[in-house]
Amino acid sequence: MRLKGILFRPLFVSVCVVGLLLGGMLTAAAQADPTNTPVPTRTPASTNTPEPTNTPEPTATMTPTATPRGDEMILQVASGENDVNESSGNFELNQQTVWAGNGGTVGEQYLAIRFTGVAIPPASVIHSAHLEVFAVTDQWIPISYDLFAEAADDSKPFSDDSLPSQRQLTTASVVHESNTSWVSKTWYPLDDIADLVQEVVDRPGWQVGNSLTIIAIGTESGGEFGRKFFAAYEASPDFAIRLVVDVTAPELPPTPLPTNTPLPTATRAATSTPIATATVNPCNAVDLPVRLGVGDTGMVIMNNASPTTPVNVREAPSINAERIGRLAQGVTFEVLEGPTCADGLTWFKVVYGDDDKEGWLAEGQDGLYFVEPAR
Repeated sequence: MRLKGILFRPLFVSVCVVGLLLGGMLTAAAQADPTNTPVPTRTPASTNTPEPTNTPEPTATMTPTATPRGDEMILQVASGENDVNESSGNFELNQQTVWAGNGGTVGEQYLAIRFTGVAIPPASVIHSAHLEVFAVTDQWIPISYDLFAEAADDSKPFSDDSLPSQRQLTTASVVHESNTSWVSKTWYPLDDIADLVQEVVDRPGWQVGNSLTIIAIGTESGGEFGRKFFAAYEASPDFAIRLVVDVTAPELPPTPLPTNTPLPTATRAATSTPIATATVNPCNAVDLPVRLGVGDTGMVIMNNASPTTPVNVREAPSINAERIGRLAQGVTFEVLEGPTCADGLTWFKVVYGDDDKEGWLAEGQDGLYFVEPAR
């Protein structure tokens, strides 16, 4: 009996161990039942992210201008001495850029822009006018200035002896204050200055082809260094400051073209000295008789149908040569060379303007004269 008891106890223990193992396996299998999908844990709600502040977008394109009511005329600075700054008596000439506003102090801060050969007849009506400038860098700074025109019949070039600060100003003016972004390499229109231009062309001494100057004087609101820079003529003539004018010219009486006076026939003198024959016209293929000669003073003909259209002046006697200037109707010039034929036109080399510029212009085309001898 003792032996049986000893044998029974190990067997009983083994059975118990097997039972415990099987129970654990069944419990694990029940817990791994695939139909019991674990409940996902709750994701915390996101916190409120602050909305970004609205940053003003820079205006990269020019503001469209109104449809012209008359003829649109675009003038552009034609030489380096016609766009200048003066800051506290210091005259800044022939720079790559010019600026409007204040250059380090408030007071005595000038931008002066002179347009030559302005083809606006007296008694014209100026519907609108504004300057256009070409920004050379990205810039965002407050600026302020007052705009005037020079109260002169024919504005003279700037120099150390004729500073912008010494010019008499128009009664009409425009106040400018702004704080906007400018984008590099973009044209920007400035304020409407029709009243300024109107006051000048209404002057008794104003004539077609005269020069007109616009002056900006820095004011306090922009601060001591509140100024913006833009391209000067020296940077590129294509990006020089422009003046855009919407103008209606007055009706002009028709101007009769001068009749061709027959040349007297040569008469042989009794002394048998040959009389000089008339110079042979080198442009016989051109349909217009030559009316100008070297040493003559000529004038751009007034065209009643289009009184604001100028005559192009080119670097060489060819329609494909670079245009280096324009002569307004009524402007005079002196003939230096010619006639020369090219492209079916008669060309003359002329000198004109305050600074004696030289270039080639055509006498006419398609049966119409552009220029004539000055009376």
